[in-house]
Amino acid sequence: MQARSMKYFMAACGVVAVMACADDRQASNPTMPITRLSAVVLPTGCDFTVMKQDAKGYFRSGNDPVYTLIQNWSGSNRTKPDTTFKRQGFDVLAYVGQVAGNSAVVTADTVAGDTFVRDVATCLGFVMPAGTFTGALGGNGMFAVPVASDAVTSRGTPLYGVEPTATWVASTGQARFLLYGAPTSYNSFSNEQAALDSATGAYDLNTLPAHLTFSPPIHGGTCADVTSGNTVLQHEQEILAPVGLTFCPTGFSSSRGSERGVFALARRLSEWLAPRPAYATTLVLKTPGGSLGGLSPIGPVVVNGATVKIAFVVEPSNGTINKDIKPPIVVSAKTANDTPLDGVSIKLTVYNNQGTPVKFSGDSTATTAGGLATFDHFQTTKAGGYTIVATGSIFNTTTKADTSTLFNVQGKK
Repeated sequence: MQARSMKYFMAACGVVAVMACADDRQASNPTMPITRLSAVVLPTGCDFTVMKQDAKGYFRSGNDPVYTLIQNWSGSNRTKPDTTFKRQGFDVLAYVGQVAGNSAVVTADTVAGDTFVRDVATCLGFVMPAGTFTGALGGNGMFAVPVASDAVTSRGTPLYGVEPTATWVASTGQARFLLYGAPTSYNSFSNEQAALDSATGAYDLNTLPAHLTFSPPIHGGTCADVTSGNTVLQHEQEILAPVGLTFCPTGFSSSRGSERGVFALARRLSEWLAPRPAYATTLVLKTPGGSLGGLSPIGPVVVNGATVKIAFVVEPSNGTINKDIKPPIVVSAKTANDTPLDGVSIKLTVYNNQGTPVKFSGDSTATTAGGLATFDHFQTTKAGGYTIVATGSIFNTTTKADTSTLFNVQGKK
């Protein structure tokens, strides 16, 4: 039996909110006006008495610290500023994250846990449908209010997690927010061969409030034990390329050459989630609480490099010697199942009308991001008719090739 090797997978994402205007904005923590609350203006449906009653179905002890947190929170609605009231609500959620899965503190009844958490969310102004948090509170779920620059990880195996590249506040501009997630099926997003259990080996993440902006980006992914050396991480309809990660335990260090590495989406994301009316409408209509669009869902998959398909998306145009071909040549890389593939090194070889390779200047190689490689600087030094053959390389394997249409380059006028 082939020995299993430890692999380390990861995705990096900078989630751009649908109303964002640019991906290079400075993250900020907006100053909220100090307003006073009264019981009259509490969110519709907020009932602290019901919240305490529902807590009894999830927390084992009648003296659990959660009741003190609720009491302090409910007593502050007439006397504390709005920001304090919200902070105390997120304190309750943070405590749930600390004890979730601890059988000595909470029951295994995740439905009761979901009911209680939705009570808290309602008092924070978020109305959530039943079942929103059952997976996050269950086996290998993730539920946390992130702190400082600490990683947030799941409870169990395979280990999933996320971590900021700066701090959570710097990335989001939010003093407090909830990050929650649960295992999901590969069938929800992938046509590729699953590297882990096809029913539960992938992961789905969400935030509360919904659709937060993460800039600088956050990193996330899964630390898994797999058998195939051609294992990569898929995020929704894209397979990702390597970057670094720190939260995986010993044995998953990306510095070890025998491991596949980790996987990123940061460069692609600012374009992918740029404001577009049609996409914005789709995003807003997602489940309340919102999907963490740059990291959800994710899961490691197996890809055969020899079956990867290369294709010219933007063919070379006619041009003039010693000048870049415009528009830039664009080449795509996709799996045999048509999933865009990042991290493929694309090489261009130019042939003249006689089928002889010829020299050219400018870019000869580029690496795919978002499944596309763009050649901004490509020019020939002699007039004539040419074709280009594009080939790729990944996992030390040569991909399939594609040949461009004929294009002509003329001398200087």
